[in-house]
Amino acid sequence: MSQGELTRQNGDLHGEALQLALEANALADAGEVVLTDAVYLSMAKSEAATEVIGERPLPGGGRIRLRRALRGENPLAPYGGRALSRLGRLSDPMRSVRLRVAAERAFRITRKKTAWAAAALLLVAAAAGERSVPRDPVERAAGLLQARQPLAALAELDHLADTPQSNTPGVAVLRGKAEHALGRAGLAFSDFAAAAQTDPSALDDLEAETFPALWRPAVVRLLGEKVGRRAALSVRRLLNSPRASARDDALKVLELAGAASDGDRLAVATAELSDPHASCSMRIEAIRRLALVIGPKADSLLQKAASEKACGVPQARDALRRRSRLAQAY
Repeated sequence: MSQGELTRQNGDLHGEALQLALEANALADAGEVVLTDAVYLSMAKSEAATEVIGERPLPGGGRIRLRRALRGENPLAPYGGRALSRLGRLSDPMRSVRLRVAAERAFRITRKKTAWAAAALLLVAAAAGERSVPRDPVERAAGLLQARQPLAALAELDHLADTPQSNTPGVAVLRGKAEHALGRAGLAFSDFAAAAQTDPSALDDLEAETFPALWRPAVVRLLGEKVGRRAALSVRRLLNSPRASARDDALKVLELAGAASDGDRLAVATAELSDPHASCSMRIEAIRRLALVIGPKADSLLQKAASEKACGVPQARDALRRRSRLAQAY
């Protein structure tokens, strides 16, 4: 939970409050409520006890704390129910659940009675030479996503709700893509985060420019801080990506996980300095990374950067001066 000002652009929501909500969501386990200081300062604190679980930096400077609501022993009112007690005139929320359960039970009975009829129709269709449809809900969902039918794709994945396959990383990624296509950013990110924690290699889309830029910082922190070194093997292959954003994100994950090597830093810096489309900030960041690498290749790149008429010349010359003083000291 978070609150604050948001802006809408081309159908997407942007803003610090949304970014913080996504980060809080990535830290929450199933059934937990994680909230930001903005919510905590505006709520009735006597009605729900909380505990601090961490801090996150703000884009404009400063830090904000994230808190977890403490659950009680009563499963019907895990957070005390004091606010709910004031809403006695509301309809019973369990009524719709009971109706849905009854409808599903009736549907299962009806489905059993029509199973033979459905089988007969399938045999007739096969005999008529109709093209077969993939039986796997995952395949059907992937095809519906390509056809830009995210709602139908989610309906297919719902068929796996009671099976172990529903919790696999591949299914979580498909569900996240469908949720994102429907504009449900928070739900989509939680599906991507769950997939990344189970299998970091499931997030192949991190390399694509179409991967939501809003999610990149949160995914980087999730992979680096929570998944850790287990993500290194899957992420390191992105260091050779032709996309600068993917290379930069991959190195940040390795740095956060404590798995980055001088070779990794040298590979990313080399790619960014040789990229004719690299921005000024990218070149400066590449030179700063080179300053941490010891070796002739790094020295050569720094000397080249110091002699070019491009961004990063002062930083490159400063790094060379510090290297020279360090060599004289030894």
